Amino acid sequence: MKKVLAVVLAVSFVCVGAINADAQTPNVQVYFDQNLSQTQGLCAGAGVLSQAYVVANNFNSWLTAMEFGVVYPPSMAWLTDVMPPEGVANGWLSLGTTPLGLALSFPLPVNAFVPALVQQVLFTWTCDTCDGHLNDPLIVVPHQVTGFIRGVQWPTNVLIPAIGQTSLVCADVPVEKKTWGGIKALYE
Repeated sequence: MKKVLAVVLAVSFVCVGAINADAQTPNVQVYFDQNLSQTQGLCAGAGVLSQAYVVANNFNSWLTAMEFGVVYPPSMAWLTDVMPPEGVANGWLSLGTTPLGLALSFPLPVNAFVPALVQQVLFTWTCDTCDGHLNDPLIVVPHQVTGFIRGVQWPTNVLIPAIGQTSLVCADVPVEKKTWGGIKALYE
């Protein structure tokens, strides 16, 4: 019995370590709000002008450059990329567009120890409601020319590979109805 318990504990520690390691993987994701907390958006109505925010997460370093692309769902019509105010003030250089691949350079290093806003996107909604647009994926993808999602660390110029995350338009979150008695029964 002790051997079985030891094996179960060992497997548990390995799984928890793998989950935590994955949580620290550098990634790039699109958010729908300025607070960088909403990765799910709802159709606001056809023709409504909105902004999205491209963010570098978990890089745990200072960055001097980024490259990535974005695939927009049918419910969104990309209009233009807009430099964040701190980018305009600090002379960032932007080459390309998010739909085709964007390469950014930052003359002053960007703090990516915290979520770092690297691009704002102006778009219009092409949907009136979520009907027919449930779980439309908004995907960060590799730059079309280079084939990478990555940042450049300052001051070493080391390339930091990243993964692209998927945000959703009209996310369908499954909910199962439960009674309080049924929930309490789970813990008896």
